[in-house]
Amino acid sequence: MHCNQTKNRIATPFGDFQVDVENLFEQFFGDRPVAPQGRWLPHTNISESDTAYRVSIELAGVKPADVTVEMHDGVLEVSGTREKAELPEGVRALKVEQRSGEFRRKFEFPTLVDADAIEAAYENGVLSIELPKSEKVLPRKINIKVAE
Repeated sequence: MHCNQTKNRIATPFGDFQVDVENLFEQFFGDRPVAPQGRWLPHTNISESDTAYRVSIELAGVKPADVTVEMHDGVLEVSGTREKAELPEGVRALKVEQRSGEFRRKFEFPTLVDADAIEAAYENGVLSIELPKSEKVLPRKINIKVAE
């Protein structure tokens, strides 16, 4: 799973240059997500056990109804939209760091996943997706028949 992301600018005389060089190396070698123009990428954690993968995606401020989770040809795709926060009349924003608009993340897994058994849950702004590994790839014990 290889993704890229642009870093925040550093306020130093060489900050822009340093960040640009770091971004270049991370886009080529790293695993930081880069969003296409006009999109944002939620932070994601992926873990693996012997029997399943678990994907956790931070989606604070995103309504569960605005999220789609799909599995196609071994690729998990999570997409959706976070609405821009509206300010009351007479109030102006001094700093806005929360991104809004569309997001889309795709993850390919190295082991077959049982697509029919995938479960997703949304709690406290975190989407958790459990992807059980296919029975075909799970280790199994082979009984030995003894000849008499």
